[in-house]
Amino acid sequence: MKQLDDQTWWNYIDGECSDEEKSRIEKLLADDSSAKEEFLLRNALHLNLEEGKLEEPSFNFASKVMAALPDSYTTIHVEPIISPFWNRVFLSILAFLTLGSIGLALNTPTATKSVYSQYISDGTHAFLNLFSYIPASVGQFLIITMLGVGLLFCFDILMKRRFQRLG
Repeated sequence: MKQLDDQTWWNYIDGECSDEEKSRIEKLLADDSSAKEEFLLRNALHLNLEEGKLEEPSFNFASKVMAALPDSYTTIHVEPIISPFWNRVFLSILAFLTLGSIGLALNTPTATKSVYSQYISDGTHAFLNLFSYIPASVGQFLIITMLGVGLLFCFDILMKRRFQRLG
């Protein structure tokens, strides 16, 4: 008689086969000794798997692992690539260009002379007139660039504070 495939054997052992298949397998087991050996091996494996318990970690396993982590790491002293002095210089230049770009975008040099000239000093007019010579497309590019760099700089400061709290 023909041997059975794996799926049929496991269906028979699990009791999931039809009555027709069940009678056919039982007849095969009665007639063929090699099929009987195959069934006994698979059934023994099935019983061992059912009896085996899954190993569960202890209740405080995660806390033990987390407690052991600081011992396995060494603290590294890291210095910034750019010194705080140069950060201040960069921020000053950024502020200068941002204010000038905003002044250019608002077309402040001509508007302030006529409407608000009594409230703005001559030094402010001179500062704003510096940016009146810059073409509008360059001014727009400067505004977008400076705002982007400013946002990145603020994000960098925020991340430094966050990591200092963690460390």
